[in-house]
Amino acid sequence: MQELIFTVRCDRIAKRQAYELRFPVNDQLIQRIRELPDDHRKWDSLNKIWILTTPALLSLIKKSNTPKKWSWKFWIRDNWRRYLTTFLCTYILFRFYNELSGHPFGYVDAVGLGLIGDGIAATLKERIKAIGGDRKELTLQIKKEQGEIG
Repeated sequence: MQELIFTVRCDRIAKRQAYELRFPVNDQLIQRIRELPDDHRKWDSLNKIWILTTPALLSLIKKSNTPKKWSWKFWIRDNWRRYLTTFLCTYILFRFYNELSGHPFGYVDAVGLGLIGDGIAATLKERIKAIGGDRKELTLQIKKEQGEIG
């Protein structure tokens, strides 16, 4: 039986207007992709990914009715660890910047450190399971709270 809740990962291909799609086997999504024009989709059997052009991906997103309902609760519960990690990484980078670099702090430095702090947090969320939440469990928990499932 296929799962009702699953994650589709889209990664942009550098210097192309195309994306790589990774997801667990789902016949309905695969059928929707196959309905797209041939020149806008390609199956990469070696890496087991679909490659879609940007217009094809947008068309696919418009066809799917997900998410059916926006949930701030899900967004906060899914990302709070990342934002806490971002805050801590950014604070540490700002706090020790002068000691490590040896020159005064500037506007460009602030923007760069902010982006670096967020990048570190995003990488940590992907690599350390304790930082990233379990989306399946979180979605089921929120649906139970909202009374959508018993």
